[in-house]
This record gives sequence, structure tokens and C-alpha cells, in this order.
Amino acid sequence: LYGGTYPSGKLYEWNGVNAWVEKAPTLGAEIDIRSLCVYNGKLYGGTSPNGKLYEWNGTNAWIEKAPKLGAETTIYSLCVYNGKLYGGTAENGKLYEWNGTNAWVEKAPNLGGETIIFDLCVYNGKLYGGTGDNSKLYEWNGVNAWVQKAPKLGTEIYILDLCVYNGTLYGG
Repeated sequence: LYGGTYPSGKLYEWNGVNAWVEKAPTLGAEIDIRSLCVYNGKLYGGTSPNGKLYEWNGTNAWIEKAPKLGAETTIYSLCVYNGKLYGGTAENGKLYEWNGTNAWVEKAPNLGGETIIFDLCVYNGKLYGGTGDNSKLYEWNGVNAWVQKAPKLGTEIYILDLCVYNGTLYGG
């Protein structure tokens, strides 16, 4: 079990009993490891405030794999879908696909006024995004756009987390 931190941007590993052990130090100007995801057997981290993608070297350091995403400041969510790594962002709420070497490719534009994709989750073979600003649920069409699947979640402002449990998609 690993955890990324704020405001020091460090990586920690749970010892399985009673403590966290630091595995990688602060990422320079990155103060926040906002998202973690395992992809092709390696651990990746999405950061803030520069919206970069890093790969952990497995021992003691992060290696930058993709630079800042234009105007995007944060990679809030990372998710593996159909064998590819995707990132949901903040400032413009876009979906990106990592090219596997050194760059992100935009796959879906802004979500109609939503500025943050807080979480990505695969459910029933489709990719979903939970948003900030209006707490709506979107489904990616698999090509180039998001389709709204659920309206604003009551009086909530954000859907911060999505998770599948016992075959049902939950949002918090």
C-alpha cells in the first residue's frame, strides 16, 4: 500500500503493521502527489501544481515521464482502461491518454463547464469520471467526448471518489 502526500510531495509505503516508511523524497517544485496508479507493473504518480506524470524507480526516486499538460495544473486522477493509462485533470477538466513514453494526448475536451475530473473509474467496461464544481457523473464515449450520465449529486459540490464494490459504482 502506497500513499502520496501534500504539501511535501513524498511517496510512502505502509509497513503493514503500524507505520508509513518514506520511499521517495519531495518532487522538487511538485508539492502534491495527487494520484497514484499501477500501470504495466510500475507505480505512477500525477502531480500538482505542474500537472506532470512521474514513474517511481522502485527504490528511492521518481522519474519524470511526461511534462506539464499545457494549462492543466493538476493530474487529479489516474486510471488504467483498455490497457492504457489515462489522466483526469484540473483547470480545464480534460481527459488525457499517456502515449507510453513521454507525452499525454488529449482524448476528451472540457466537460461542459466542469473544471476538475477528480476521479476516474472503470465500471462495466466503460470509463467514468466524477467532477468538481457541479458533482456530476460522466461516461467517456471511448473516442473524443464525455456523456453526462447522472445530474448534480444533491447539494454536493464535488464527487471526489469513485469505486466499484460488489458490482455497483459508488461515488463519494
